[in-house]
Parts: sequence; structure tokens; C-alpha cells
Amino acid sequence: MKIYHIKGIKKKQFQAGMVLILTLWILAILSFLLLTLFVSLNLNTKLAFAVKHEAEGEAIGRGAVYAVAGELRKLHEKVDKAADKTKDAIQKDASARKASEALMRGDELGFYLVKPREWKISRCDDESYSSGENWTVEDYAICYITSEDSKAQVNSFKETNWLRIPGVARDMASAIMKFIKGKGKKLSCIEELLELKEIQDDIYDGGGDICGLKNCLTTFSGAKLYINKASAAAIAATLDIDISKAASIEDAVKNRHYFTSMQDVGTATGVDARTLEGKISLTCRAYRIKAYVVSGGHVRKLEAVVIFSDNNSFNFTYMGSA
Repeated sequence: MKIYHIKGIKKKQFQAGMVLILTLWILAILSFLLLTLFVSLNLNTKLAFAVKHEAEGEAIGRGAVYAVAGELRKLHEKVDKAADKTKDAIQKDASARKASEALMRGDELGFYLVKPREWKISRCDDESYSSGENWTVEDYAICYITSEDSKAQVNSFKETNWLRIPGVARDMASAIMKFIKGKGKKLSCIEELLELKEIQDDIYDGGGDICGLKNCLTTFSGAKLYINKASAAAIAATLDIDISKAASIEDAVKNRHYFTSMQDVGTATGVDARTLEGKISLTCRAYRIKAYVVSGGHVRKLEAVVIFSDNNSFNFTYMGSA
């Protein structure tokens, strides 16, 4: 290093000053590198915890959905065992009769609280755990169950079925049928209808006297409509009957006159009981489960559709983030 002579400063003092300056620069650079490393480690740690919480939330959500589906299966099995008895035997068995009537009314629908530590399930209302007081104390999931087969299965529709839905005109029905044919005669989800320019927001979302396609149609349920929870639009479209007659059926059910036999449905709709067997169900067989998962102080949402077969085994036709 070339040393310059400065007036009033000795050579050794000058060299010591240079060493001090270089040392301070090195310390500053090292401090900056350490700070960068610390920030990087902190971000990576937070990312790792976020991924961990996300995985835990996903696992809890899926576990809660399966646990609730298992609970629904028990209810159906109990009713099916009662169905094996004679009508007189069921009338005498109060427990079997109540279980059967509860399923017809849809009493199993609603909110469930699931605690993953013991996978304990209990009924609750929509206000339960809403304050957030337990969010950091324990993990849990609130599962909200609705009937998916109270909506009409759109993939079995003909043009006449579409015309029964309020707000759907003939040109719109023709355009929808042509669109579905182009999709391989089957929609994967109702949202695909939004690709059609003929489908306006009021027709899809509903409002006023219009039910809304998203509220009365589905692609995820089985072929049969759960009539005791169905809307007038879904009933009219499925059975190909006038909307006014379907509305009177919906009103009757809302006034607690739920159907307990196909003969009752046939009398109310004017449709032959044999025809109804392939289109109507008195109990729900397809459920939409929305799981609101609280894990690590964070809220996640998971949604699934589960369908029960005749032997009460079940499978999921849809599962994903809500």
C-alpha cells in the first residue's frame, strides 16, 4: 500500500487509522450479511410454519369431512335397518320411526362441531365458536351440511325441463342444450353455464321471482331429487310440471307437510308413482359439506360433495377449497 505523508501525523499513527477504518468497514459488511441472513432465515421459518399450518388445516378439514360423512352413514344405516321391518313393526318401534321421519324432514342437515383431537362430533348452531375465543386454544372445524340432491340434476335434462325453470325462454333453452351437447352432453359444474352469453347474472344468481340456476341445479348429485327440501324450480324442472303446481308443493313442505311415501308425492304432483321412483327420493342421498377449519389461529375452508349408495357406502364427487 502506498503511504502518503500528511503533515502533523506520524507514519505509525496513519497506518493504525487505516487499519481501524478497514476493520470498521469489514464489521459493517459482516453485520449487513448477518442481518440479510437473519431476515432470510426468519422468512424461511415463517414460510415453513405457514406450510405446516396449511397442511394441518387441510388434514383437519378432510378428516372433519370424512368424520361427518361417517356420522351421516350411521343415520342412514339405522333407517335402512328399520326399513327391513314390516310397517306394523316400524310403527311399534318408536326409535326406528323417529329416525326415519327425521331423515325425511332433513333433520341431519345443519352445523356440526368437530374436534380433531378425539374426532368428537356434536351438533351446534351457526353462532358456536364464532367469537374466536378458542382459536388459539384448540383446533376445530365447523361443518355445515346442506342437501345437494335438493337441486335438480342438470345432466339429465331435456329442453322441456329447462323451459320449466322461471326466466329460461325457449331460445335460451335451445342455446343451453346446444352448449351441453358441445361439452360431450355433460357439464362438469354449473359454473360452465356462465360461458354462455345468454346466461345473465339475474338468471344465474337469482333474485325476485327467479330462483337462480346456481340455487336449483347441480351436476354433483345422483339422478333423484330430494323433494322434501327442493325448491319449486327444481321440482318443476325434474318432474316437467307447471311451476305453480311445484310452488304449491314447496309451500306444503315448508308448512311441515313433508312427504313420507311416493303415493303422497304422486297425489300432489299428478305424476304416476312408477315414474316418480326414478326421479324422486324421500330422503337425502347427496350432501354438500362446507368445513370451516380453525388451526393455529388461522381459518381455512374446504368443500366436498358426498353421495351415498343404496348400501350406504359413500364416495366424494367433489372435494376442494371453498
